[in-house]
Amino acid sequence: MRVLIIRLSSIGDVILVSSVFNALKKADVEIDILTDKSIASIFVPDHRIKKVMGVNKKKLSFYAIKELADTLKKENYDYVIDLHNILKTKLLTKFLPFKTVKYNKQSIWRREVIFFKFLKRKKQLYVPELYAKAVRKIGIEVSKNPTPDIFIPEETEKHISRLLPHKKFVVIAPGARWKGKAYPIRKYKKIAQILRRIGYEVVTVGGKADVEAGMEITGAYNLNFCGRLSLLESMAVIKKANFVISNDSSAVHMARAVKTKVAVIYGATHPCFGFAPLESEGTVIKKELPCNPCSIHGKVRCEHLKCLDISPKEVVTKALQMTSQ
Repeated sequence: MRVLIIRLSSIGDVILVSSVFNALKKADVEIDILTDKSIASIFVPDHRIKKVMGVNKKKLSFYAIKELADTLKKENYDYVIDLHNILKTKLLTKFLPFKTVKYNKQSIWRREVIFFKFLKRKKQLYVPELYAKAVRKIGIEVSKNPTPDIFIPEETEKHISRLLPHKKFVVIAPGARWKGKAYPIRKYKKIAQILRRIGYEVVTVGGKADVEAGMEITGAYNLNFCGRLSLLESMAVIKKANFVISNDSSAVHMARAVKTKVAVIYGATHPCFGFAPLESEGTVIKKELPCNPCSIHGKVRCEHLKCLDISPKEVVTKALQMTSQ
């Protein structure tokens, strides 16, 4: 059997797609993947993937989608597995002659939670399980709640090892696309101070937008990897860490994919939306308020952000408890 998996964005969601790779390979399925070209590189070294195709999601106009479909029609797929299920991927699959199964993202329920807060206590989504349900539709056996798994090449690990501290260290990932997810940098700085006092070095990972925050937290260029590494190199750093402390962002899923425990700080969003780690993967740090969650993605108008009023000491305590479990 040959399948095409489609997930165009975002980084964390694309990483979570790897949770179904092992089940597909065990069933001797040939896997091609279509994603955004800015993310595609994470799959290139993966022996489980036959072909990695990168596109520019932002430039996928109607005509670009039609042209892409004409190219994909030349492939002999048994199934297309749409793990994004947005307008662009729906249109693409309409143009393709292959059988298609889609991921049920439960977007209506997620939006209902924003208005009816009590629903957050009624159901807990888990995105890898939702992906698995789509894959099961084509007759593939996938274990309950599969976990992401990204392959890091040995040469990448060796290169990164030469850049890392020669003592135990923790990764802090301060980046967040929206302010409703952004734990204050001054508090991350305090977390770093506490960790150093108990014997840990602290390094930061993130994108170019996080360089200044990384410097403020670490106080040293050689410990601030924000904006300096590829996605795979960032995951190699995380893989070597004792644990990770992160906002509700892609770094959480990077950690899960390399089996490093992660403490996730939640603000305007909520674990019930499906992106929280399992207990075996990490821990959730959140402040339950009557007003949260107020956003699916963290884009808020709120000025007080009391949901992020979590003390650095509490974050460190819960992160250390996580590592002892």
